[in-house]
Amino acid sequence: LQQFADDVGELLEDEGLKVGAHDIVAPSPHEQLANGDEIAVRYGRPLSLELDGSQRRVWTTARTVDGALDQLGVRAEGAYLSVSRGARIARRGLDLSVRT
Repeated sequence: LQQFADDVGELLEDEGLKVGAHDIVAPSPHEQLANGDEIAVRYGRPLSLELDGSQRRVWTTARTVDGALDQLGVRAEGAYLSVSRGARIARRGLDLSVRT
């Protein structure tokens, strides 16, 4: 990609990529760009999590249920999961029930 942006945020804006409060951008949107730089964007995904009967809404940048459980520190070995560990989490989110 050939671009004339000064920093990461300007590049993202020029490319029409919107990032929100739950997204991760590396390097930071305020970092200056240099030739050959690579930029990573991990979009936040809402997860409606029911854990042993307790409901809460959390955000994760993980793309799979297994990754989200790791990221959130939920120990679910041997637990019932309403979807498989390998299930993908779409950007619009996922409902997940866990019973330990």
